[in-house]
Amino acid sequence: MANASPSTYTTPTARLESPVAASAPDRPRAECGASTESRLEALPRLLRGVGALAMMAAASSFLLQHWENGGDVWRYYALLVHTVLLGLLGFGWGLRADDPKGARTFLALAAGLVPAHFCILGGLVYSQFSWDGPLTAVASYATWVAPGPAVASLAAALSVLALGGVTALAFVALARVRAGLLGAAYLVGNAMLLVPSRDPSVIAAMVGLHGAALVAFEWRFARTESRLHTLEGRFVRAMLFAPPVLMLARSALHYELSALYFAVSSAAVALASFALAEERRIPALLRAALRGTSLVALGATSASATLAFAQAASLSISVALPLGGVLFAVLASLLSLVAGDARWGEVNRRAAALALLATTAVDLVFFPSVVSSLAGLTVAIGTLSYGFVTERRGVFLAGVAGALLAVATHVQAAIELYALSHWGSLALVGVLVILAATGVERHGSALSEWLTEQRRRLGQGA
Repeated sequence: MANASPSTYTTPTARLESPVAASAPDRPRAECGASTESRLEALPRLLRGVGALAMMAAASSFLLQHWENGGDVWRYYALLVHTVLLGLLGFGWGLRADDPKGARTFLALAAGLVPAHFCILGGLVYSQFSWDGPLTAVASYATWVAPGPAVASLAAALSVLALGGVTALAFVALARVRAGLLGAAYLVGNAMLLVPSRDPSVIAAMVGLHGAALVAFEWRFARTESRLHTLEGRFVRAMLFAPPVLMLARSALHYELSALYFAVSSAAVALASFALAEERRIPALLRAALRGTSLVALGATSASATLAFAQAASLSISVALPLGGVLFAVLASLLSLVAGDARWGEVNRRAAALALLATTAVDLVFFPSVVSSLAGLTVAIGTLSYGFVTERRGVFLAGVAGALLAVATHVQAAIELYALSHWGSLALVGVLVILAATGVERHGSALSEWLTEQRRRLGQGA
């Protein structure tokens, strides 16, 4: 051992200090330490989430059951005090504890409870100021009755002041960008829950108008504001849609529905499915399913809206049927212009053309007339032109078949009625088609550039 060279002999101490020897037992410790550290970093988020769920569950149990003591108004005031204290706790926590995440959590919970307040207030106000005549009987857990008009009005006034302050604090903390506009939109949306009517058509009309304004805001501002794409920003944007969703849910659970209600509800499903399908992070199969759902829901929207309009205007089914096809074609075409995927936009346009052609063809078969044949011929010419320009053979052939059916129906009606106006109308259509061909030949390139520019502007949200 004394003659051994240094290169072939190491002491026990040197072996323990050797990087090679030490790496084997130390690597699991390092990995374990890193894993523990990362989990400890994520633990606060988990705990905040559990605490938030517990508080929301407490509020939900409050809404779904009645206490044994106290009237409806005093029970509501208990929830109001709870929410205001929660907002003040978030504000004070942010100032004193130097914990902005915890403060934002408390403020987000307080703001998230605001729609529940307005739902209860809506019941109290409705019990005294109903526009619908005798009150509709609903489940006991959903019944909130004020002892008099003055008490209901006072509760509403105090709540608007208190919850307005909570909303302002929360929105400033969660989304500084456009906090004033977002907070005002949130309060206006919640205020719709106070309207003392449960008529599903009135509810649907309000939800439709407010939903359109929210979609316009999303399209115009939310897509370009980076602050609104954080976790807090997404939460704020989601809260804006809570009041109209609650209004639709309240009608679906407790009241008789109408065609306009179904139109608005299916439109919401169509838009939500379309928006989710534009997210690149979800699986391709799910995106395809969402796109199909959006088209189906869009069809239900068109049918329900057309039925509601036909009932209001006393239209016959022969008139309502093609109107439904026109509405679907317009809506599907608009969505195709803002689709992030070019292939998906083409599918929407193809569906719009075929649906419009199908409704006019059905109208021709079951309700043949001179007017329906002229409308069907116009739609068929537009469809075959679209199929020809876009090189969609199926669409082109469908347009040709529709044109032949429309011409045959028109000629048959003209022969049976033997009126010069019927023959002249068909000839006039032929003249207009020839003139349209001339216009396309002269201005086709300019029209193509204009359509491309409009599609680009819509894609950028301009």
